[in-house]
Amino acid sequence: MLERWLKTRAESKDYITNKIKIAVLDDSENNKIIESNIDAISKIKSNYPGQIFYIGKEKKIKFSDEIKGILEKSVPKSVVRFSLNLEKRCFDAVKTGGNRNSFTLLTAGFSACSNDDDLEYKVYSKNECSPEKFIFSENYTSEAVYYPDMKTLNDNVHECSDFSVINKFKDIDLSNSNFKNNESFTKSLSTITPYTAMLLEKDQLTIRTASSGYCGGRWHSNPYFPLLRGRSNIIYNPDNFKNYEKIKTNGFNIVSPESFVVDYSDFFMGGTFWINNRDLTPPCFPLGRREDSNLGMLIHRCLEPGLSLHMPYALYHNSLEKKPFPKEYFNDISLDSGVYTSLVLDKYSSILISDNGEGKIRELGFRIMELGKLGIQEFEEQLKLLQLGYLTKTMNHINYLFDLYNGEPSWWAEDMERYHKLLEKEALKDDSVVPRELRVYDTKEEALSVFKDYLYRCGEMIYWWPDIWEAARQLNMEGRGLLNLED
Repeated sequence: MLERWLKTRAESKDYITNKIKIAVLDDSENNKIIESNIDAISKIKSNYPGQIFYIGKEKKIKFSDEIKGILEKSVPKSVVRFSLNLEKRCFDAVKTGGNRNSFTLLTAGFSACSNDDDLEYKVYSKNECSPEKFIFSENYTSEAVYYPDMKTLNDNVHECSDFSVINKFKDIDLSNSNFKNNESFTKSLSTITPYTAMLLEKDQLTIRTASSGYCGGRWHSNPYFPLLRGRSNIIYNPDNFKNYEKIKTNGFNIVSPESFVVDYSDFFMGGTFWINNRDLTPPCFPLGRREDSNLGMLIHRCLEPGLSLHMPYALYHNSLEKKPFPKEYFNDISLDSGVYTSLVLDKYSSILISDNGEGKIRELGFRIMELGKLGIQEFEEQLKLLQLGYLTKTMNHINYLFDLYNGEPSWWAEDMERYHKLLEKEALKDDSVVPRELRVYDTKEEALSVFKDYLYRCGEMIYWWPDIWEAARQLNMEGRGLLNLED
């Protein structure tokens, strides 16, 4: 996978012309995969004019020690290591977010671009490849179109071989708050919202992130996700049963807006994103699920008014990396740890009273630590309230779609009825409050204790994150960052 990822970038004129530095952050613990990744880098870097760095576990450990050397004694060493996924895992799901935190600390003090390893550098768009319109939104959500197979998808999207995601990211001055004099962002002010207008007038409008979407294989982990998007303009030819069956298992899609969208909702596509990391950026939960949406929530709620720019372009998401959903996935609608962490963040980040980003991040961390200190029974009650709220909201949405589309077509209605019944059943089960991955434990109490401890450690990480980020920024400014560590 890595070799294909590297090849499409190292052979791209965007990367070659700009001599983009590439850092491969490897969180694998499999020696064969590690060796394969190092071999791929060696093979590609010999013909690439820029620098390619490999950053594995050993360098991350060294860097965490360097960070701890700057921090006050009050910051536990275990917190730094936990944030980079260097501690013993609380449970098997904990993985990807630690690499995102490595990226954030690697680039602290700069702006940088992050790419998932299953996204090739091939650019696609839903319509023409030069949309100029900008829309200002307060509640943007993904705009996905689903297709029954890759041929149909390829026939209905446009490859934008001349468009440079890298150069577009470079053109965006992410630290410039003076949008009134920025031609790119004033081309379509007819859609500007009152809140955005106020920020614009006060010169407080700041873009913290910019991102492109996905084109190809599915990126969602819930097989019901496309079906909950509704029929109109979302699912390709939904009245064709064969197409419908393929769509709900394969999930082939392109997700990106029709034009450039500037917004401050919690929505965030993290597959390919550029981030203004010159100022404090929140951490990711070191978790393999929902780390994108959780990061988006933290950025938009803790760094207000930090906005995101969603680009009408998508990078190729190799469909071979995402196998079709097996049938059993349609009967397991239990909440995983990623959904629960999103619900926890949503609850506690909506009541922050601090007046600056650092204060809000610390306040949020403190509140989550307090949740993790609860007794098992109180903790279970809190999770149950979050779970019931989530399940009820989903059931209400299903009812809304039924009314909107009059229960047609029949096969979609049957799937939605089945999903509704599964949600009802899940709400009534005694042990359903336990996150899906933790149901391997012998007792509900043991599983909840593990998750409670995990959330406490996440809260601890968030609380100390401003200090950790600042220490990393200082190391980077002194030339002692991750890229400078010797093997």
